[in-house]
Amino acid sequence: MYLEDFPGLLVESGLIRTIRAEDFTSVLAQLCAASLACIWARQDRIDRDFFQELHRTALDEVLRVLGARAPHLIPTMDGGN
Repeated sequence: MYLEDFPGLLVESGLIRTIRAEDFTSVLAQLCAASLACIWARQDRIDRDFFQELHRTALDEVLRVLGARAPHLIPTMDGGN
């Protein structure tokens, strides 16, 4: 739950793999999505390709965290920020 304190490609890729493996829906996927969103907010960037894959519980969690911490990172419907 505190993986946001360890940003880096290894942690991000592990979080992304877990979210995908959990089909974006489990509590584990939700916790991983929250950590990933916190990393993105802290680094002021998102992984646009993976953001497009997000759905269900994981997407809701990412939007919740980014909405609170870095709403400017949430892509608009036209693909921009």
